[in-house]
Amino acid sequence: MELSEATRDEILPLMGIMIESPEFRAKSTASEVLELHIAMLDCTPEQSVTEILQKVGLEGSEKAQVSSFSLGMKQRLALARAMIHSPKLLILDEPNNGLDPTGVVDLRNLLERIAASGTAIIVASHVLTELERSAHTVAVLNHGSLSLKRDIGSVLEEYEGGLEAFYHHNIHGGVQ
Repeated sequence: MELSEATRDEILPLMGIMIESPEFRAKSTASEVLELHIAMLDCTPEQSVTEILQKVGLEGSEKAQVSSFSLGMKQRLALARAMIHSPKLLILDEPNNGLDPTGVVDLRNLLERIAASGTAIIVASHVLTELERSAHTVAVLNHGSLSLKRDIGSVLEEYEGGLEAFYHHNIHGGVQ
């Protein structure tokens, strides 16, 4: 189905998207990145830039240049950018990329709170053990097509090796 320009313009503000390897202008500060995104969306966020940076673990980084950020900090900033307008759907591509173990736990807890508030979240990840801990439903893409969709609980009950065993059994015919 092809979306009309009007339909697309209605849908896009409802989504927040975080790509695997986000890019930012190196000389921009964290606040400038978020303020530009707010301006581009022409929205009034429910939370301040400072509050959203605090929510993703970047408190005190408002005036820091993005060029000084580690990969994990850039991931957190990308998440803040995706969340700043309180979207109804968050699409996150490899959100754990560059995060240390504490950051992974912080992200998991944050996503649980966001989901509990009514926001739908889609996470694309190769870190299957993390998905086992946080996902409700698992979907497997194979060559660009949805090949399987299952409740995570039933997968973990059926496959002793968890999502990895599920994936190998269903995608590679049991070959690991």
